[in-house]
Amino acid sequence: MNRRSMVVAGVAGLSYLVTVVQRSSLGVAAIEASQRFHTNASQLAALSVAQLVLYAAMQIPVGVLLDRFGAKRLLIVGSTAMAGGQLLIAFATDFAQALSGRALVGFGDAFTFVTMLRLANSWFSGAQAARAQQILTNFGQLGQLLSAVPFAALLTAVGWTPAFSVLSAASLLIALLVLAIISDAPAGETSHRLDNVREVVAGLRANIRTPAVQLGFWTHFSAQSAGTVFALVWGVPYMVEGLGLSHSLASALLSILVASNIFYGPLIGQFCAKRPQHRHRLVIGVVVALMSIVSFQILWPSRIDPLALGCLLFALGVGGPASMISFDYSRTFVSKATLGAANGFINVGGFIASSTMMALIGAAIDLRQKVECAAGSCGQLFSLDHFRVAFICEVAVIAFGLLMFARTYRKLKTWEYLRATGHLVGDH
Repeated sequence: MNRRSMVVAGVAGLSYLVTVVQRSSLGVAAIEASQRFHTNASQLAALSVAQLVLYAAMQIPVGVLLDRFGAKRLLIVGSTAMAGGQLLIAFATDFAQALSGRALVGFGDAFTFVTMLRLANSWFSGAQAARAQQILTNFGQLGQLLSAVPFAALLTAVGWTPAFSVLSAASLLIALLVLAIISDAPAGETSHRLDNVREVVAGLRANIRTPAVQLGFWTHFSAQSAGTVFALVWGVPYMVEGLGLSHSLASALLSILVASNIFYGPLIGQFCAKRPQHRHRLVIGVVVALMSIVSFQILWPSRIDPLALGCLLFALGVGGPASMISFDYSRTFVSKATLGAANGFINVGGFIASSTMMALIGAAIDLRQKVECAAGSCGQLFSLDHFRVAFICEVAVIAFGLLMFARTYRKLKTWEYLRATGHLVGDH
């Protein structure tokens, strides 16, 4: 590890941190957005779902472009797109404009994470690369803290348009830093780019058929989604409107998710480096814990007090670092030349799960409200009882992911056995 690699890693991590701020900014401003654009629960969810759907849809194309054109160009494109999206949101006066801006943020967001992972694997190797992935990811998650506290305070102090304009400027600054500092690989070493898109697509097809890459997809799907849904859209409405907490306390509680990421990340990274054969057990344990946490929120008969909620959020935060195990699977089984597209495919998993949960929760809340209004007892839209019913959707999506993870792990063990005994033709 040398000074140059640390500088490149630092800029890559800073790029991801600002990206997380952009991604999570709407979650902090969810109630203000609902009032500004006159949305119901489904429309509010759509603002985040639009971002995540475009993010997920772009992951494989971004991975292909990454394997062909390298990391530096993609980081610049992503940062510039997010700057444009946040500027559009800053001056939006109706729901359609806000939706377009949020989609552009999702488009730019799609370029950052897998590109950062590529840089970590280009500038570091082996167990050092695994630790670098966790460290950079944990550093980036501090962006949630910046959204929850400084950005929330800025939004309150100066209003919607100036606050989101500041976020736009931050992404433009990152684009300039990347242009000045980042390079795809150390001097004198190959950047692991393929010569044409056809080679990249062929490599991606082969990797998708590999059980290891499929296992990475379901790991990300199962572990990443619960915390993302809470942080990006439904956490603040649940705490403020459902539990009756103040905005400042809700923001402080959101920061616990970041603290838990920082706590769990190094532990999980060290575990994967030293005991890779037990990664699947850790994933199963984490996913079962996540289902238990959401079930507790559903079944608890009264309002959850802030101290207990803080403990739940600290436990919920383990999902983010655990989802990084998915990229440890790909790092182990996939060549560097095709790693970008493979990681793009894997990264789709968590955001498919997250966007599905967000949309289902919003639809469930609106449906419950319509039923109550039809019965003549129309109450608060974001009531605690509405959230309890809606969170059942979250448990169902996680449970599906766990089932698919278990099935795919059995396929991986069979695949590894056939490859080790020479009964598998080719690498995949």
